Amino acid sequence: MKLVKDDWKNAGVHFEIVERDTLLKIALKLSSSLKVEHILEQMVIALQKVVPFNMAVIFLINQETGEFDYKIAHGFSEDARRKLHLKLNQGVTGWVAQTGKAIIIPNVKKHPRYVEVDLRVKSEVSVPITIGAKTIGVFTLSSKYLYAFNQKQLKMLQAFASSASIALQNARLYRQTLQKREIDKDLQVAKQIQKALLQRRLPNSRRLHFSAYNKPSKQVGGDLYNVIQLTHGKIALSVGDIAGKGVSGAILMATLQAIYRTEIRRDLEADALLDLVNQQFAETIEVGRFATFFHSLIYPDERKIEYCSAGHNPAVVMHENGKYELLEATGIILGLTKDANYSKKNVAFEPGDVLVAYSDGVTEAENKNDEQFGLKNLLTAIKQAKNQNPTGIKKHILNNLRDFSAQTAHQDDITIVVAKYIK
Repeated sequence: MKLVKDDWKNAGVHFEIVERDTLLKIALKLSSSLKVEHILEQMVIALQKVVPFNMAVIFLINQETGEFDYKIAHGFSEDARRKLHLKLNQGVTGWVAQTGKAIIIPNVKKHPRYVEVDLRVKSEVSVPITIGAKTIGVFTLSSKYLYAFNQKQLKMLQAFASSASIALQNARLYRQTLQKREIDKDLQVAKQIQKALLQRRLPNSRRLHFSAYNKPSKQVGGDLYNVIQLTHGKIALSVGDIAGKGVSGAILMATLQAIYRTEIRRDLEADALLDLVNQQFAETIEVGRFATFFHSLIYPDERKIEYCSAGHNPAVVMHENGKYELLEATGIILGLTKDANYSKKNVAFEPGDVLVAYSDGVTEAENKNDEQFGLKNLLTAIKQAKNQNPTGIKKHILNNLRDFSAQTAHQDDITIVVAKYIK
C-alpha cells in the first residue's frame, strides 16, 4: 500500500514540474513579442496547452474609455462573434473585470450573470488579467460539457494570466513609446512649418523699425503676427490669437495666416480687409472656434495708423511725450459669424512714437501668487524703454515679464510686435 502512495506522490510531483515547465515556456513565448495582437494570438494557442476548452475569448479594457475592447475569439460561430461586444457591466466577464476575481461556472444555465452568446456553451471559466490591483483585461474559456473546469486548472490559468499581463503591459508601453515618438516627430515637423510661417526678417526702413517675439506655451501654438511692406510706403502690422493651444491651435493659426496674407495684397482699407478675412475664416472653421485679431496699416508719410481690432487686446501707441493711446476693439472676434462688420479708426503716429501689439499671453501671465502681469505693468515697461530701439523695447518688456513671473510657467502663447517711428 505504501508503494502505491509513493507512486501517486511521485506522479503528482512530476505533474507539477510539467506544469511549471509549461508555464515557463509560455511566459518566454509571450514575452518574446511586443505586438499586442501577436501576444493575444499566442495566448489562445498557449491556453490550449494548459486547459482543454472548445471556445475562448479575450477582452482588453480600453484605458481611455474604461470599456471592453473585444480583441480575439476562438471557436465561436460568426453569429456568436457578433454578440461578444459586451459592456464592462455586462455578464460574467464584466463582473470579473470589475471585481478582479476569477470564477468557474459549472453550468452556465444556472448562473444569473451569464449572457448567452453560443448555445453550445455549457460551462466556462473567466480569469482577470491584472497588473497589481488594476485589471487590464479578461479571458474566458468555454466548454461544450458541464463541469469542464476545476480549481487546479483555475490556479494554472491564474498563473498563466500573470505571465500574459506582463507581456501585454510591455507591449502596450512599447506601443505608447512608438506613438509618442511619432507624435513628437509630427510636432517637430509642425513646429518647423509654423516657424516658417512667422517672419524672421521684418521690413525695416529709414523711418520705421520693427522687432517681434513669439513663444508658444507648447511645442506649437496659436499666435501669429505679420509685418508686411505694401504699396506707397505703407506697412501692414497684425497680431492674432487663436482660441486653443497645441496642434489644433496651430492648424487654425496656419489657416488664418494663409487667408490674411492672401487678402492683404489686395490693398484694401483696414475695415474692408478685416471684413473679408473674417468671412473666409468663419466659412472655414468649425462652430465654436474663433480668434482675436489686430490689423493695422502704418502710413509713415501721413504720420498715422489706421486700424481695426476683432476683439483683440488693445495695442498701445506710446507717444514720445509719454502719453499713450489704447487701440481698443472695433468689432467682434473673428469666426463667430461671417456677416460681421468692422469699423476702422485712426491714431497719430509721429517720429519717436512706439506701437506695441501683443497677445493676451503677455498681460495674463501670472506669478506665484496667481496675480496677472496686466496692462498697467505693460504700459510701465513700454514707457521706461520708449527711447530705445524696437529690439530694446521688446527685450525690456520680456525682462519685466520674466521678473514678474519668476519660476511660474506660462500657460499661454506669448507674442509681441514693436514698431517705432525713427526721428
